This record gives sequence, structure tokens and C-alpha cells, in this order.
Amino acid sequence: MNWGRAKTILIVLFLALDVFLLVILMRTRLSSLQISEDTVIKTAHILQEHGIHITPEQFPVQRKANRNVILKNYFETPSQAAEQLLGRHFDTLLFDSEAHAYRYENQEATLCINGTTFTYEVKRQPSSLVREGTIEKETERILHLLESMGFAKETLAPISFSKTEKGYSLEVVPVYKKARVYGVVMHITADNEGILTISGNWFTPVATEQQENERLLDVTTVLVNLMYRPELQGIRVERLESGFLVHDDFLSSREIAAVPVYILTEKKGERFYFDARTGVQIQ
Repeated sequence: MNWGRAKTILIVLFLALDVFLLVILMRTRLSSLQISEDTVIKTAHILQEHGIHITPEQFPVQRKANRNVILKNYFETPSQAAEQLLGRHFDTLLFDSEAHAYRYENQEATLCINGTTFTYEVKRQPSSLVREGTIEKETERILHLLESMGFAKETLAPISFSKTEKGYSLEVVPVYKKARVYGVVMHITADNEGILTISGNWFTPVATEQQENERLLDVTTVLVNLMYRPELQGIRVERLESGFLVHDDFLSSREIAAVPVYILTEKKGERFYFDARTGVQIQ
């Protein structure tokens, strides 16, 4: 017997077996990380039969970890925020640390902070010229303007854009690892020359709270229950995503937690939030 040849054949067989087992392992892991295509197609079909217009391509199939996102008030240190938005030279018109109420001003703009809300407003008159750029182009321009004022562009997600008498209006929410955090919103108006006003509240992600013992429900499991909601018949889904939500009641705190949710946005702009842990709609 040719033992050298036999050994070579055995090595090749063991390598082939290792590759086969690796492929099986990867497929098993992949199936645990995302929802199957068959499940998504069947769920979309059921919803469509009950008057909810959605396509399989709109489903976020990647399963997410069960965790809260901890966010901190962007204006926790008011003087630092004032320097960022107004520059180094500004006057302090109000300083009440107990109420966390502040007002700063220079020749170009004012910044008012009251608790966790703020308003920034330039003093010049709006430009009479209006750009004729596309929504995408003008949104990108405003995001660049915000970035030049110290807001990290990768943490800003536009959720609405419209033209106004003074120019343009844009709303943005924070982003954590490409997932939007709803409930926290910053309103921006701008004209042909630059930013006019910024207002609302702003928090930035600083940490997460992992829930290892409990998995999130699949988005298909949550949405299939909409077939029992006759009032939703006829809606057309514009966007379906996994993200996070901060309830209005907690926005007055300087550190808040955003919970994992699924967000359904219909064509008319209305959003529906569903707790990704229980499947219950959050009003």
C-alpha cells in the first residue's frame, strides 16, 4: 500500500470536511442574525391582503441586539455650546445655573438655553433669493452648514424637508450606529445665505445598556398583527426601519434612555412606533 498517497487522500478528505462544517456553521449563524426571505415574503403578502401596502424589500431583515441607548444633553455645558455656536467672543445676558437657563449673544446671533431645549437665531434678515436646488442637494447643504457649526454630520439624520416663505425647513434626529433615535429632534431653518434658526432639543449617544437575556421580537412578528387593525387598511408604507425612541416625558432630563423600536412611516408622513421587545404600539 502507498501510505504517502493514502495520507494525502485523508488530509484532503479532512480539509473538505472542515470546509463543509464551516459552511454549515456560517449558514446557521447567518440564519440566526437575520430573518429568512420566505418569512418576509409571507408577512408582506398577508399585510397586502389586509390593505396594508408594503413590499418585502422594505423590511429590515437584520436582527438587532436588545439594548437601550443612553444619550446626554448636548447643552449640558452651556458656555462650551455658546463658544461652539457663537465663537469665542460673546456676551452673557442670562446665567441661572439652578434653572439651567442661559442667554448668550454676539453681533451675529443669540443662543438661549432653557433646561434641555434651546434656540439659536441669527440677527440678519432672511435673504430674498431662493435656491432652486433639489431636496437632496439643499438637505446636504444644510447638513454641511450644521457640521461647520460643530455638529458631527454622521450623527444627524434628516427626517423632513420643506420649503418655506423664508427659505427651507429641515428636521433632524440623532443617529446611533446608523439607527435613528426618534423623539429627540432639532428644527433648522435656512435661506440662500446660511442658517437662520436652530431650535428644539439635542442629545448625543454616550453609552448602551445591553439586555443579554431577552431577544427582540422580529419585525415580521410585530407587523403581522396589523392585519387585525382595520383602521390601518389602505395605508401605503414609505419606510420601515429599526431604531430607537425617547418618549416626550423624559426629554426634560439631562440624560435619557432610548428604547429599541420598529418605525413604520406611511406615505403621508405619519409614523407608527412599535416596542421591539413587546410588539405594543407606543402612542
